[in-house]
Amino acid sequence: MPRVAKLIITPLVMLTCLGVVAYAVYWGYNEIRKGTGPKAADVCVATDVGTELTGDDVTIRIYNSGAPDGEGKRTSTYLRYYQFHVLSVKNGEVEIGSPVEVVGSSATDPEVLLVAGFFKDPVIRGDGRTDHIVDLSLGPGYTVDLRVEEPAESLPVTGPVCLPQLASATETPGITVTSSATPEPEETPVDDEGDLPESTETAEGESESEE
Repeated sequence: MPRVAKLIITPLVMLTCLGVVAYAVYWGYNEIRKGTGPKAADVCVATDVGTELTGDDVTIRIYNSGAPDGEGKRTSTYLRYYQFHVLSVKNGEVEIGSPVEVVGSSATDPEVLLVAGFFKDPVIRGDGRTDHIVDLSLGPGYTVDLRVEEPAESLPVTGPVCLPQLASATETPGITVTSSATPEPEETPVDDEGDLPESTETAEGESESEE
């Protein structure tokens, strides 16, 4: 009887071990296929912008996070005038505690400082993001008076700047960059509050969903 049991148990143990090994190989193969690094679209590209960084090099997402209705779209028009690439205009998920907040990979990155320079006393912070897109959030108390009247349209830089692939067309073939044309200042209508007109069109590839 013990010999019969041994003949039965031994194959079962071997099959169990083979099953464990097969599962381990399958799991490891899937993990390798997934990869552990960020996706290509989430990684910035070291780009030679010369000696100055301008709005045409920077990609922004705008969030209305407590500002009056429509301010996100109006601010989008304002920044597009200076050639910034506005990727989207949306309502923020939470209300922020300041009128203007600028968030990027680092609070000292040139693209973050360039955007922040267009507003008065913004909160600036970094969250370590790898794509280097800049998020601009407009909170309670935001008005057009918080825009800088004569902002610096460029920021001096030394060496390449890590920029999103969306704004680095020369570094990423096959990606089309779209932006609205810059009107001449004397041809730009201004409303009674000194605000630039709200754009009624959205550039291809951009989204506006602010309510």
